[in-house]
Amino acid sequence: MFSGFSIFVKAYEATKHQIWVSTKLLLLVTLLFAVMMFIAENSVNSDYSFFDALIWTFVKYVEDPAYIESPPITVLGQVIGTLVGVLGVAIFAVHAGLIGSGQKKVMDENKREKDEA
Repeated sequence: MFSGFSIFVKAYEATKHQIWVSTKLLLLVTLLFAVMMFIAENSVNSDYSFFDALIWTFVKYVEDPAYIESPPITVLGQVIGTLVGVLGVAIFAVHAGLIGSGQKKVMDENKREKDEA
């Protein structure tokens, strides 16, 4: 168990720069989607604020945001909402892939060290 955890920690240490860069990129894209959602929905509903759009896009990653804020009603807003849903999958997949590749490298290095000893 501890060897698995140590492999995870080493993999995270090896990939933390890439994880940080991808996190910043995904946050930037999320903010852009929130701006586009605000523009699309505010044109129809003047009470729709940027904060509503921002909360909706972040909540979309973890649950159904229809219970938090009203869902998009414009076609453009619905398309943006779909893209946000796809991005939600990417947020977890990119980081899992980075850590997974880091774990493979660490495991290969451990095996190489055992073979040389």
